[in-house]
Amino acid sequence: MKVFQLLFLFFSLLSIQNLCAQKFTFSTQMQYSIFDDEFSTTASEKIVFLCNNDNNTMMRIIIKNDTVQNVGLYDYKRMIAYQSSQKFAINSDLATNLSNITYSSHKFVDYNYYNKYKRYITITTNKTEKGTDINVKKVENHRRKLKGADYDLHIKTAVYPEFTNTQGLVISDICGKRFSHFKPINKEVILESYFLVNDIKTKIHILDKIEAINFEINL
Repeated sequence: MKVFQLLFLFFSLLSIQNLCAQKFTFSTQMQYSIFDDEFSTTASEKIVFLCNNDNNTMMRIIIKNDTVQNVGLYDYKRMIAYQSSQKFAINSDLATNLSNITYSSHKFVDYNYYNKYKRYITITTNKTEKGTDINVKKVENHRRKLKGADYDLHIKTAVYPEFTNTQGLVISDICGKRFSHFKPINKEVILESYFLVNDIKTKIHILDKIEAINFEINL
């Protein structure tokens, strides 16, 4: 009886370990330069997105001065985010570094402002010859304060046939609105996004490059 109990405990622990251990595979990389405003002469930092378009999983790596400053991994299927602020230099063994750093995990919520705050947001989408221009304007409710000030957000996309979709997670992170505030755009990527403040472009993301890669890490 004791042997059976020990075996049951062993296999239970093994199942829990396998359930907790996650393998993430990415097939596409997008790299953006981030500028404070349109008068900036150099980028303040880089942001790299490792994407799996099939299951809507995304890793975000923020780089400054050739050093990784912050890593975030978002598992949209399980609604779990993994975060790490451990710093390390960029080198050829990036996958090992990303697997070995310490992550904290937490559940995240699928916020969707289309329903809740629809009265205060206007979204204009114009198809162009090469992609799509998206303009999102939000006006603060002065009777009952909403999170965030008024904003005028501009997104320019271009067709990129190799993509299954441009993930809502990536779009919303680039634009400063987290998670699935934006629906995926099939076969298009963001060329540029910015907020227009007093007729000045701020928080500018400009696409540097896209690469097809095979990238895998284990957490």
